[in-house]
Amino acid sequence: MKKDVIYIDIEDDITSIIEKIKNSTEKIVALVPPKGNAVLQSVVNLKLLKRAAGNVSKQPVIVTNNQALTALAGGLDLYVAKNLQSKPVLASGLVAEFPEDEALEVSDDIGELAEDVPTHVSFNDDDEVELTGEELNALESENTPVAVAAKKPKEKGGKSKKVPNFDNFRKKLLVGGAIALLLVIVLLTVFGRSKANIVIRAETTPVDVALEAKFNANSAASDPNSYNLKAVAQESKKSLTQSFVASGQKDLGTKASGSMNFAIVCSAVSGNPPTIPAGTVVSANNLNFVTQAATSLTSPSFNGGCKFTGNTTVAAQNNGDQYNLSARGYSVSGFASVTGSGSQMSGGTSNIVKVISQDDVNKAKDQLSKQDTNAVKAELKKNVTADIYVLDDSFVTTFGASTSEPAVGEQANEGKFTVEATYSILGVPKQDLGLALDAFITTKMTNKDQQRVYDNGINNVKLEKISSDAKTAVYKITTLSQYGPQFDIEALKSQVTGKKFGEVRSYLQDLPGVKGVDIKLTPFWARKAPGVNRIQIKLDVDKNSGA
Repeated sequence: MKKDVIYIDIEDDITSIIEKIKNSTEKIVALVPPKGNAVLQSVVNLKLLKRAAGNVSKQPVIVTNNQALTALAGGLDLYVAKNLQSKPVLASGLVAEFPEDEALEVSDDIGELAEDVPTHVSFNDDDEVELTGEELNALESENTPVAVAAKKPKEKGGKSKKVPNFDNFRKKLLVGGAIALLLVIVLLTVFGRSKANIVIRAETTPVDVALEAKFNANSAASDPNSYNLKAVAQESKKSLTQSFVASGQKDLGTKASGSMNFAIVCSAVSGNPPTIPAGTVVSANNLNFVTQAATSLTSPSFNGGCKFTGNTTVAAQNNGDQYNLSARGYSVSGFASVTGSGSQMSGGTSNIVKVISQDDVNKAKDQLSKQDTNAVKAELKKNVTADIYVLDDSFVTTFGASTSEPAVGEQANEGKFTVEATYSILGVPKQDLGLALDAFITTKMTNKDQQRVYDNGINNVKLEKISSDAKTAVYKITTLSQYGPQFDIEALKSQVTGKKFGEVRSYLQDLPGVKGVDIKLTPFWARKAPGVNRIQIKLDVDKNSGA
């Protein structure tokens, strides 16, 4: 039967021992106290241990060769065993042997032993042990003297059992500790090799960046030196609809019609008399009629003088009873010398109905253009990757093909306008934007071969839109940047390798253009800079540098 072995530490008190018993997963728990531990040399403590073990259905067995402890255990009917291989017995002398298969099987191997040793539980001298009321009553009524030491049980054949060699146990424990220490040393040698992280804070010169950049989604590549950058366009297409009430009117009645006589005096004609074509507009009282056929003025008339005349039929330009006119004269469009004499116009009727007007469609489109697009804009920006700088105010909405149901001019009380909308926003790769800033800063350097950009200001850049559409944009870019001296990083690594902490600081601090040096050596006991491949040097702007 499987057992659990608990090794009691010299610092353990009865509370921590009871806690270990409660946390054990086995029914039988062997307790191994060390020499010099007095926690189990108390009747009160043993009674608390027995009571607590019984509450959690555990059977404690004290592994000891100490006569006093055996006597105390015998007075409380606790099981004891001389070593981890012995069968538990009642110390009172009434041997209650466990079944053969319940012998405590514990390996003497130092590796396994080390794994079974529980972690320390620390207690202060003023820590209090909390006891239940029942336990306090039991302790107050306890006046039982310490029982006389029980006789040593003898093995069969009259021979006494051998006392386990605890010195051998200590030796094994020390060997195990030495092996663990050696393992720690090996791990530190392999993984704990020293490293150096060095930050050189250089003396830099501030530059106010102000440039005009062009972004074009149709470009094949960016040209940072000319500030022409390839843009990345994010698009989303949606079909939008807007309902509206028809406000147009149309007369669905009939057109008035009649006859028209044209005349021109002979003296006004040079050559052949004119022909009035079909579709010619004649007007009276601000109402227009249209000739239905071409009319040649070839018939001479001498009534009232010489005239050329001709007759045709006309029809009102629009429906309506207002075109029903009495006989009167008309002006002829395009023929100032020709006069028209119309008969009575009749047959015109009115039937006013509501129709879809172009103004209705225009208003519906305008309403769609004013819709809130923040959600669409947020969706587009969400699809942009982290390496893209979004030109936030380049967002535009473009309307494409549109339809009106019913169509413009058709009779209806209400309609629905549908249009295809394309939403777009532009972005630019941060790398390309940074290269454009670098290019501008380079133009301000006093010695390009011995200087470099320390901070191009991309993290604080400000963009002001000049113009934009769905695929292109022009922006004014401003920011504050820093440039300073150039250093050969690889050469510096070689120079500081093997030097002590103070020597590394002094050497780097004395370099021209260096304002400060921050050095971090790891692990904490390292005192010298390691090899070149374990040194990292970073150039940074001095915090006091500025415009």
